[in-house]
Amino acid sequence: MPPIDSKLIANLERLSLVRFDSEQAVANLRNAIRVAKRLELVDTEGLEPMYTVWEDQECPTFEDIEEEPLPIEEVFRNAPVRFDDFFVTPPGNVPLESNERFDLNVINEWDTIGKPVAPQAKSTRLVEGKEK
Repeated sequence: MPPIDSKLIANLERLSLVRFDSEQAVANLRNAIRVAKRLELVDTEGLEPMYTVWEDQECPTFEDIEEEPLPIEEVFRNAPVRFDDFFVTPPGNVPLESNERFDLNVINEWDTIGKPVAPQAKSTRLVEGKEK
């Protein structure tokens, strides 16, 4: 698995609204990615795709009725947060400021040696500027 970098973490934080604030949090993310990557090995050849887990239930559809479009400002009138001409949903889903809260080198080193847990968070490793 390739190393995780700050850009990827920032993108995942923005998309998920989850702050990865320690080495352990990023290590848990790496483990989740590793488990998900195993799904790529599942042979799906010859299987029909599922569109819903309730395939035996009826899904009513309605005819589209063309109407006059609303002016863009009226569409966004009640939007609490807007980015260009898009709604930001949920409202907290905007780029987060980037400040290193953990040591990516430690995380990537942890991954290469295959420890079951990540090293201690930087805040607990450093005492008065010295390693514990």
